Amino acid sequence: MKKNILAFSICLSFLTLGCSKTDKHSSQSQNKGFKVTATSVSSPGTKTAIGDDGLSVKWTAGDKLTFATCESEQTPTYYHLDIDQSSISPDGTKADFYYPSGNIPAGTYRVISGGYSSLEASSSGAVKIGQEPDQHQTASSDPVSGLMMISPSLVTVQQEASTSNVSFEVHFVMLEIPVNLVSNASGADVTLNSVVLERKDGGDIYTSTYYDCGGSIDYIISTGNEYVSTIIDHAPVLSSGNPYKVRMLVCPQDLGEYTVTVSTSAGDFSFDKPAKTLASGMKYTVSGININVAAPESVSSNAEWNAAMQGASGHVAVTLTAPITLGSGDVLPSSAVLVTGGNKLTIDVAAVNSSPSVIRTHAARADVNVPTGNKTYSLASRLTITGNTELEVLNGILYAQDLTLGQGASVSGDGRVVLSGKLGVMKDAAAEIVSGMVISADVLCSNGNLTNGGTLYYGKSTGANTPVSAVAKSDAQLANSAFDYWYTKNSTVLVGLESMTDAQNIWGSGNGSATKKGLSTLGENPTMEETTNVVNGKAVKMISKWIGGFGNKFAAGNIFTGVYTKTNIYPPGAEMTFGVPFGYKPVAISGYYDYISGAIDYVDNKSNTPGTYDKCDIYIVLCTGTYSIVTTNADSYPGGAVSDLVNDSKVLAYGRFTDAATTNGYKKFRVELTYKNSDFNPAEATHILICATSSVDGGAFTGSTSSVLYLDEVTLEY
Repeated sequence: MKKNILAFSICLSFLTLGCSKTDKHSSQSQNKGFKVTATSVSSPGTKTAIGDDGLSVKWTAGDKLTFATCESEQTPTYYHLDIDQSSISPDGTKADFYYPSGNIPAGTYRVISGGYSSLEASSSGAVKIGQEPDQHQTASSDPVSGLMMISPSLVTVQQEASTSNVSFEVHFVMLEIPVNLVSNASGADVTLNSVVLERKDGGDIYTSTYYDCGGSIDYIISTGNEYVSTIIDHAPVLSSGNPYKVRMLVCPQDLGEYTVTVSTSAGDFSFDKPAKTLASGMKYTVSGININVAAPESVSSNAEWNAAMQGASGHVAVTLTAPITLGSGDVLPSSAVLVTGGNKLTIDVAAVNSSPSVIRTHAARADVNVPTGNKTYSLASRLTITGNTELEVLNGILYAQDLTLGQGASVSGDGRVVLSGKLGVMKDAAAEIVSGMVISADVLCSNGNLTNGGTLYYGKSTGANTPVSAVAKSDAQLANSAFDYWYTKNSTVLVGLESMTDAQNIWGSGNGSATKKGLSTLGENPTMEETTNVVNGKAVKMISKWIGGFGNKFAAGNIFTGVYTKTNIYPPGAEMTFGVPFGYKPVAISGYYDYISGAIDYVDNKSNTPGTYDKCDIYIVLCTGTYSIVTTNADSYPGGAVSDLVNDSKVLAYGRFTDAATTNGYKKFRVELTYKNSDFNPAEATHILICATSSVDGGAFTGSTSSVLYLDEVTLEY
């Protein structure tokens, strides 16, 4: 998954890249070499507001400084300095740092602190700050990760200088969230699992930043996340009258109206909060996070279930005294729900599905194209299943945000569960994913014993216990699917690395291969490297054109997973192998495309008066093996001459995106796969084929010589 990526990430990777030259550490005392005296500066008083506290930094053993060059070169050079522990002032705000290899070169530097410091807020005591750029904090009243401090102005080092002085300011914001358990009528301890912040308008919360080396600090936000999630691995027990303080670090920003969702063993509790502008170097307390845990409502029928859910807000707890199957006409949860009671809750996706053509998921924060016939439901709820209760999902894909499993909970069925947030297992709880069930989550947070008899995809694992059987990380991507690597051999433009074989470079095109020339024989490469019109790095550019001379044919630029295998002289054409081995089962394909659609001027390889507009075509197939393609035989393609993927017996899952519109710049596409017979884990699907072309009917020598397709950052989503 490219990023996309979840939740909370402080981008400090540039601190760990090392110097561009080797540091030769002296065998003498560390007090030999370039010396810097560094002073931490409290936040300016003008930023202090009622209820807010400024932050200051205190140096501790193990802290480091990094001097980063500010010349115009593409990659800065870094010089890492170590603290002299004996130099730390009594109040901790001043210390000396040394570069052990002698003097650093004269020049202008930005100075960054990325070591291990203590961050203090005047009302809350010291909080340890770590350096690891983790996506989640294990944050509580103890550790918080991800502090970065930056010198407020550039530092100039003179020739042969041996000393310098630097002042620092904190350039992040601390949010303190006291979680108060006001009442508990459940009869059991309530433990805290996580706290999530998200904007009500669906916008991003900024959690990482980098600087440029202008005359002043320029905060360029590089990561905007859909929500900030703090996962508390040790699941503390909440006690009445003793708030548990969770602390997060974010960037300065206008937070807008936002929601705080607290996930506990008694279910999830959501709190709406007014807009807030966050200033750097400040601590803000989010008040009013008061949890009241009521006794669960007894539910024995669909009517009682619907009554419990109707108009519910914040948190609902129910005890199932009989099995319940939710279908057409039933009320599905729209708030956090805890289900217990030792019975089965069944969600029949096909019955509750409204057959949307487009859905909006929390995971993507973008429209998802749902093919006609797919059974899909997006559940606006966080679910907690506990007390030997079973969640059964049938006949389709159930999207949800979080799913937490307590003691004796299980998830079963022939459907699929896609979680944009986390799959959690409560502390010391035993839970199970039953054989046949497929679950995917951005985060797996297992503090109990999760038995996985089905298939589980996850992007990141936290918590004490991770199941090892039949688990696939959801970042399983095809090599070079961002199209950043290219080379040219024998006048043939190829995707991949020259050091690899055709089989290792899994992307092929009609241009040819490293050993077989295709259209490049005629001096043509309709599929080519693009370095200017890109989303990131490089992209692939496909053009449709008439190729004269010996070829005398209409050719559409294309790219596919597979290998170009042979060029045929007569009849003129080519042979290719479509498909490469791949065992994972994605739920969607996404990426970015930029398309220029031209009026079709060739039909069946014959010049034609321009008529209807051409279409680009991007499709994915999970199949039982490879396809041996002969370009002169339309029936050899997936789905045959009419590209009927539905009735191709080798195709077990597929997704397709076709569009005739000129985009005028990159647009994102995201298409949900259709799994035949709602089998979301077909064992026979051993290969994957992704194919893209600038002319949908290019295989039939039909299209427009004006059509151009750019494709970048293709991602498989789970």
